[in-house]
Amino acid sequence: MSAVALQQPRRLRAVEAPVAADVPVVASGRRTLVLALATSFLIVAAVFGIVGLNAMTADLAVDARALELQVGDAERRYAELVAEVAAKEDPGRIRERALELGLVPSTAARHLALTRGLDADGLRRPDGGPVIADPLKPVLTQER
Repeated sequence: MSAVALQQPRRLRAVEAPVAADVPVVASGRRTLVLALATSFLIVAAVFGIVGLNAMTADLAVDARALELQVGDAERRYAELVAEVAAKEDPGRIRERALELGLVPSTAARHLALTRGLDADGLRRPDGGPVIADPLKPVLTQER
């Protein structure tokens, strides 16, 4: 035999866990109800949001269509005005309108040939008198 003494097994006793006074006890049925209501609210809000966006889109589409019609009318009016101006610029129509107003065509057209230079001594008087000195002659006769 040995000199070591046998130990008896220890017996554990059951102890209850302490209940925290701060933590509220929520029934599982109440938690499910809150979750269901929150989910329902989110779904309803999403549906109303989508319907509202679709209504705004439809309203803006109507406005865009009205603006497109206005642009088409303006382009059509512009084309009419361009055609009207082109018709009024026609030389034959201008000639007819001038005759209606009593204007007559010119019989003898004359053209003047202008020279750039002046007389060396200046300008002569219309009555053939002495030459008038022209102080601007040096400026006017310069080639440009």
